[in-house]
Amino acid sequence: MAASPHVSVLDRGTDGIVARTGRFEVRFGGDRRAVVVSRRDAEAGSLRIAPGGPDAGLLSPETGVSARDDDGDIVLTAEGTADGSPFTFTLVLPGEEPGCLSYELTAEDTVGSEAVDDWEPEIAVHDGTGPAEDALRSYLDGTPGSQPAAGTSDLTQFVYAADETALSATLLYAADWLALDEYFCRTNTTMRDTVSAPPGRVGYQPPTPDESNFTVRDDNSLTVLAATLVLTTGTPALDEPLVHCERFVEDLATVYGRLDAPEPEHVDWRTVSEKTVDAITDPANCYEYDGEFHPGGVELVTVTSIVTPFRAYAERFDDDAARELTDGVADLVETYYDPDYETAAGSRGMVGNSPAPLTLTHVDAWYLFWPVIQAAEYALAFDDDRVAKMVVDAADVLVDVGRALDYEFPMWIDVDELRGHEPGGGKRDGYQYDCTGAYAYLMLQYHELTGEERFLTEAAAAGDKLCEYGFELPYEFTTTPLTPVAMARLADRTGDDRYLDASSVGLANVLRHAYFFDPEYGSFAGRNVFLLNEAMPPDGYEGNFFANALEEWSLLRYLDAYLREAGEDLSSSPQSGRRVNREWALPLEPFGALEPMFDRLGAVGQDLYGAGAYAEAALQQSHPLDGDATLTVEGPVAVDAVSDHEWSVSPLGETGTYDARLTGDTAALVNIIVRPVDGTAGGVEVEHDPQTNSYRFDLDVGTEYTVSRDVPRRSVVVDGFELAPETVSVGESTTVSMTVENTGPQAGRYEVRLSVGAETRHRVVALDAHGERDVRFEVARVEPGTYNVQISHQNRALEVVPRDD
Repeated sequence: MAASPHVSVLDRGTDGIVARTGRFEVRFGGDRRAVVVSRRDAEAGSLRIAPGGPDAGLLSPETGVSARDDDGDIVLTAEGTADGSPFTFTLVLPGEEPGCLSYELTAEDTVGSEAVDDWEPEIAVHDGTGPAEDALRSYLDGTPGSQPAAGTSDLTQFVYAADETALSATLLYAADWLALDEYFCRTNTTMRDTVSAPPGRVGYQPPTPDESNFTVRDDNSLTVLAATLVLTTGTPALDEPLVHCERFVEDLATVYGRLDAPEPEHVDWRTVSEKTVDAITDPANCYEYDGEFHPGGVELVTVTSIVTPFRAYAERFDDDAARELTDGVADLVETYYDPDYETAAGSRGMVGNSPAPLTLTHVDAWYLFWPVIQAAEYALAFDDDRVAKMVVDAADVLVDVGRALDYEFPMWIDVDELRGHEPGGGKRDGYQYDCTGAYAYLMLQYHELTGEERFLTEAAAAGDKLCEYGFELPYEFTTTPLTPVAMARLADRTGDDRYLDASSVGLANVLRHAYFFDPEYGSFAGRNVFLLNEAMPPDGYEGNFFANALEEWSLLRYLDAYLREAGEDLSSSPQSGRRVNREWALPLEPFGALEPMFDRLGAVGQDLYGAGAYAEAALQQSHPLDGDATLTVEGPVAVDAVSDHEWSVSPLGETGTYDARLTGDTAALVNIIVRPVDGTAGGVEVEHDPQTNSYRFDLDVGTEYTVSRDVPRRSVVVDGFELAPETVSVGESTTVSMTVENTGPQAGRYEVRLSVGAETRHRVVALDAHGERDVRFEVARVEPGTYNVQISHQNRALEVVPRDD
């Protein structure tokens, strides 16, 4: 890769090295005792990176420094000693990411031991006269004036702040937990509470090692500090969440590109889903109410979160057990439907989370909306008029709630009296801001079910409120991912792109609380948690790491929906600064991260509560092509049937490749060809895996493919090959006809190749097993002569004579 004009070394001298990255200048080495970052176009202050803090003295005038170009990236290196032990500090300026700085400090175990006790966070801002350590304004604290958010705790994975005094830029800082994993393993420590946010110095402080369990290995080199810093010019105001949330997503995509992301093991989610159905229907896990079986529990949040994905699973995979599980859904929903429920405003009819009759004086806000949303999903997906009628009957009550609370929902709601409910007894308080997005989503469902414009008006009112929210949005990630989909749909139906821009608020909050780590120690060992999302911890466990299968299901379902519905409408240029985009800003990982909390599905209610996640993963992973073959892809992909024997396949996401495999009847699989649509010669290289009896291959993200079943030539007979007439004048047409018969037992497509002299023409025909098709070509020549017409080794002569005129 050629050196970037925006990232380069400007000077090397006795006073260190000067480099540029975009609009910033980086001074490395000399007597500065820190990496000094300043604006190239303005004389102001600076941001200083001092590994271990200014008192650690790692970057002293005696430290040797060097610079090199590594395939377009500028790599700056400092080597020295600390407490007598060697260390290496490496700073990388990626050539394709101006404004990005990634750095890592490796040292001997002795440095990673006692010396880190006194380390401070490495980053501080200096104005033109001296330290200004309180200069950073954090965006992650939420928008000014917002009420306390009720939900997910902040595990301080990121620092995202505005620096208005020195760089006039935003700063996104992310410690590289993947690179630091070995440190935590060897020192018997964890990442908790190791990143400091504003005010004051920001950055990472290595936890003090547990000396009683410290592990020294033959290779005593250890990464003690690793992080990526993204600087972007301009400082959006704290009350401009649409701007700074969108920037967070864009800049975090840069961080993501610097990570050595783990490769999860392949999980066959169809097998997991089959076991899940067994667990749900196991008598030990059965829930009954009024003599009816309720999958997963008596609450409707559980029931609908199971039956909707498993009904789709039953239809796609023709699974009798899943079909039986989802029989009688309208009867189940009717258990929770109270046509006589009435609010203080006089609105009647409601679908609740608990069986009717309903009393809704103390309702958790997301429990109010989620069951109705999922019942509406079922009605829309499977055209169930009974469920739709009950859902629509609840509309007036829910609209009353939205209007009464001005589309801003507290933790607890007294629906009867249409007001926020003040809890007591130590219950969580605060606001569930993501329910504003859930309300908008539900109103758009009502708009689709009824066509009534009043619901679109309600969705827009909630959308306007949501445009005021920033990083205070999430309560639980069951409802949070509804926000980007709702905003994209609202933009589509109103034509107001402001709502599409607002989808970045939901995305930013999802990604801010995602696990950009995959520890191999403690309770994490042997599990893949990368890009799971932080679930609300139980009381007393705040600050610990939790994931919840129901929330992961919602994230899988609705981020995938957002990608499919909004992707083509988003700007393809990250430089536009307007919108998030599927091509570069939203990281999508292969499946494999979801796991049950316990060894046996159904061991505790939590597994059944989120059991729909496994069916959702199977639906996104496996794509039956027909009765004989299934395409499995380890990532999001659009699969559409072109004909009975041909399918288009488009991997979705950013960059890279997805593992794919074909499984099914061997006789059918050997005749399936995978080809890029761009006309690349030959098919995709396919490798047989004898352990799984499947055919494996890679799909490149951004490339469209055709998957087709070709009938073997040995099974095809061409009969009745004729030219009529056999003599024509120049410019006149003759008809070439034949019958193509498939003598084999395997249906598929066959490419008929007709040669007329030097010209070859192609036609693809679909053939049933032992079936036949009549094929015709119209042929004309512009030069007189005798032409050989050939099909399947049969030949005829075509005479073309001059015209009489």
